[in-house]
Amino acid sequence: METEGIRNRVDESGLMTLDLERLIERPTILEVDLADFMEDRVLLREKPFRAQLAQWVPEFPSGQGVRLAALFCSEEAIVPLWSWMLLTERLHALGCRAMMGTAPEVRQRWVLESVQNLDTTPYHGARLMVKGCSDSIPAAAYVALTDKLLPVVQNLAFGEPCSSVPVFKRRERS
Repeated sequence: METEGIRNRVDESGLMTLDLERLIERPTILEVDLADFMEDRVLLREKPFRAQLAQWVPEFPSGQGVRLAALFCSEEAIVPLWSWMLLTERLHALGCRAMMGTAPEVRQRWVLESVQNLDTTPYHGARLMVKGCSDSIPAAAYVALTDKLLPVVQNLAFGEPCSSVPVFKRRERS
C-alpha cells in the first residue's frame, strides 16, 4: 500500500492542542469539618480547640502532588473567625493549603486558579484546539480558559481535529 500521496492536513495546519486535564495538576483533597472539633458539635472553645489541633494528625487521601484541605462546618453553629485561622495555620504546618468550601467547591476553585495562572505566551497568534470530554474539569474552567485565550489566539476551537466546534476566529484587519 502506497502512502506517499496521503497528506496529514492536521499536521500541516499548525494547529496546537491544549488539554486542560493534562495541564492542571490533580490535587489530593482532605475534607475538614470544623464540627468535628466542637463540643457536642455546637460549641468551640479556644483552649480545647488549640489542644486538639496540636495533637491532630489528619489522614490525607492517597495521591501525589498538591495537598488541599476543604474547610467547612456541617453544623448550624456560630463559628468564630479565629477558628478558621488556627485551623489553616495547622494545615499549613502540615504542608497543606487550606480553602473554604466542600471538596467539589475547592476542586473547582483549584482548577479556576490554575487556569488564571496559565502562561498564555505559547498561544499568542496560535490556531488552538481545546480538548474536551473530561469529567474532572468543570464547565467554569472552560469559560475562564476561553476568556483568558480570546485576546491572544488567532483561532479557537473545541474538540478534536477530526471533529471540532469553531469558537472564535480573529478577523483580518483591512
